[in-house]
Amino acid sequence: MKKITKLLLGGALVILLLALPSQVKADWHQDNIGWWYSTNNGSYYKDTLAYIDNNIYRFDERGYMITGWYLEEHRNTNGSLYKEWSYFDPVSGARLEGWQQIDGKWYYFNSGWMAQGKQNIDGKDYYFDLVNGDMKTGWISTPGLNGTDWSYYDPVSGARLKGWQQIDGKWYYFIDYSTYNYALKGFNKIDGKEYYFDPVNADMKTGWISTPGLNGTDWSYYDPVSGARLKGWQQIDGKWYYFIDYSTYNYALKGFNKIDGKEYYFDPVNADMKTGWISQQVDVKKWYYYDPKSGERLLGWQDIDGKKYYLTSEGAYCGYTYTIDGKEYYFDPVTCELITGWFEYNGTKRYADPNDGGALALNKTLIINGVSYSFSDNGALITNKP
Repeated sequence: MKKITKLLLGGALVILLLALPSQVKADWHQDNIGWWYSTNNGSYYKDTLAYIDNNIYRFDERGYMITGWYLEEHRNTNGSLYKEWSYFDPVSGARLEGWQQIDGKWYYFNSGWMAQGKQNIDGKDYYFDLVNGDMKTGWISTPGLNGTDWSYYDPVSGARLKGWQQIDGKWYYFIDYSTYNYALKGFNKIDGKEYYFDPVNADMKTGWISTPGLNGTDWSYYDPVSGARLKGWQQIDGKWYYFIDYSTYNYALKGFNKIDGKEYYFDPVNADMKTGWISQQVDVKKWYYYDPKSGERLLGWQDIDGKKYYLTSEGAYCGYTYTIDGKEYYFDPVTCELITGWFEYNGTKRYADPNDGGALALNKTLIINGVSYSFSDNGALITNKP
């Protein structure tokens, strides 16, 4: 009986020993070199990535777990070689995913691979160094259609900024249109309003901005507060200007202009509205008078500085006799003011009656200072009697 028992026990031991390899527990092991991982079939991982307990690890050609940065080589479908960086936690050895701060810098790992260049993450754009992969903030330049395009990435969050942004005390506008994402430059319309941005630095400019025009330099004015280009009548530094907004023409008017049916005059260089007497030399010099309050050109009879003038669309009557409302008047050839009293014209003495609004005495006899004077039908003095 004992012999049979010994045989049975011996057979059981053989069976147990034969079964041991298939029952080895997969587990981590450590020696003075590092960590490795044995599988349940008695082998271990080496020179490969391994998925263990919901984490990914990298083992070198000896089978030891790798930590820190690791450059992985891949081949495209066409056989060309490319490389990608991964980072394995220095403590646990697990490959890092998503946002990670390493040595004070931020990185993003997409499926374990370090992101580089411009990346959209959770609906926001970020930029990572093309070589080192660390997240970059502040101004980032990229080649554009018309030179260098600039984008700005928030120094705190790292996300690319969009729309209106104030940076270091200056305003910028960043468009976000399809693949175009950059700070605007030059003249641009935003939400129906015109703005101007520096053609190099892209910061919004305000105040006077000049552009080449059809007849010289055109000037536009951008509000110092809102930055929007001003239109229509505007008072700037105590002076009045008028800015047209017609198709591609947007500038301050100069010279003689009609606005809402009224005539105005603007300085031919500075474009500010002028009032008072303004002359225009065509064939002869013509004088116009612009109201000091409204700025509009005055017409008809006007009392100016205590003197009378008659103003027309062709200028002030000046140097001749003119018929106005059936009566004749004479205006000084130099000052254009209405002459009253005695004067000489074409070698004959004539009289502009102050009691008749300055009208010439025509074909009539008047008592002037107690003396009787007779005048012809053209106003020339005929006789005088005491």
